[in-house]
Amino acid sequence: MPVPSPESPDAFDVSWGVPTTSFVPGGSAPRSGFDEELRRLLRQRLILVHLLALAFTILLAVLSRLIPRGEQEALVHFGDR
Repeated sequence: MPVPSPESPDAFDVSWGVPTTSFVPGGSAPRSGFDEELRRLLRQRLILVHLLALAFTILLAVLSRLIPRGEQEALVHFGDR
């Protein structure tokens, strides 16, 4: 069933008395000390996790170059003495 269109073409006409809500722009709302401390802690943990992931990736790259894969690439042959 079709919905009847309003008389006025303006979709945002609030002349019928419904109050509108005003929003505080982002970033200017006062925050409590707990919120700021939590934000700082989470930011520090995020940096720590990224640094650990980078160190792990570098370690894998270095070890993949140093560990021999076959007999031709082996630097030390065990049992050749």
